[in-house]
Amino acid sequence: MNKKSFRLLTLLTTLLLSVSCSPKTESQSPVSEKGVAPILIGSQVSELPDRVEGLYDSFEVIHFEDTETGFLPSRIYAQFKRDGKVCFEADLDESGEQRICSVHVFDPAITYKGLGAGTPISEILKTEAQLYLTGNYSSCFFDAYFQLDNICFAFDFFNGKSFSRTGKARIINREFSEPTLFPLSAPDFQHDAVISKICIYPL
Repeated sequence: MNKKSFRLLTLLTTLLLSVSCSPKTESQSPVSEKGVAPILIGSQVSELPDRVEGLYDSFEVIHFEDTETGFLPSRIYAQFKRDGKVCFEADLDESGEQRICSVHVFDPAITYKGLGAGTPISEILKTEAQLYLTGNYSSCFFDAYFQLDNICFAFDFFNGKSFSRTGKARIINREFSEPTLFPLSAPDFQHDAVISKICIYPL
């Protein structure tokens, strides 16, 4: 090997080492404790752009009234769609300003620390997320969610793919008047249980 080739090899080796040894920065998730920018808690829905590239194509404000059963509370919320699919919802206060009170993320592509809609619960259980229960198992007002860094990951009990028989037996007929820490493990869930959405509430 001549001197010119040796110098070139040395230069390439130095460049490769500098790249491999340089600190790596993780991509920042758009999800935060305030929402998914620009869909942020406290913002007025009227101030949001009509569309955000890669986030949503359109949104509309919906006034929901349960005229069929009368059991569900009324709700005012903004629904965001991309490619015809609902990817976000934001509950609004009832004032004339219609400020965002909470944000719900249904888009599997929008995650927090790699966790989001469609993530297997088995992956959640590997983290430090804690499970909270509210309501009553035997009523339609039962709720359960994992919390990690003040970000909530909800799963839909009523789709039949969440709790196993073991898990159901542990909570059936129990009542939780407020969010209650309730430790569960992998056997308490069905093997194909997944997260249904990310929920972000004001701190």
